[in-house]
Amino acid sequence: MTKCPSLKSLNCRISEGENKITDKAMGHLADVIPSCPTLESLTIDFSNLFDENIKITDAGIKYISEAIPKCPSLKSLSLKFNEGSNKITDAGMKSLSEGIANSPSLTALSICFHEGRNKITDAGVQSLVEGLTKSTNFKSLNLDFSFNKLTDIGLKSLAEGIAK
Repeated sequence: MTKCPSLKSLNCRISEGENKITDKAMGHLADVIPSCPTLESLTIDFSNLFDENIKITDAGIKYISEAIPKCPSLKSLSLKFNEGSNKITDAGMKSLSEGIANSPSLTALSICFHEGRNKITDAGVQSLVEGLTKSTNFKSLNLDFSFNKLTDIGLKSLAEGIAK
């Protein structure tokens, strides 16, 4: 039974205040979004000005990444996990890459994983590039990895992946 038969766009933003959000919330979202067959746009913005109560890690990214291929109409994905206690690493980027590679319809990706405790290196960017190059559908990419641990190597692999 379909729970949200006509939902086309979901924009979930939680920041500031006394919210207590963890990877479990991502699991709950990931359980629901595949039951929305017309969902075309998903935005998850759990960024906060150094709020220790919002803690999204690689496990949370994995939940969403596993749901992406189960959303046949999903065209646009925007993820923003920066500042605060969010901790996304190369493992989270690998999970995201796998979800992207297996998405039948994704054409736009926006990622903002900067500041806070996020620790993405060249290896994480290389994983993302692997997922991007397995899909020929992309028309829009917005990537913000400010304040992570990237070098020329990561940007070179991104440029080479985009050129393919």
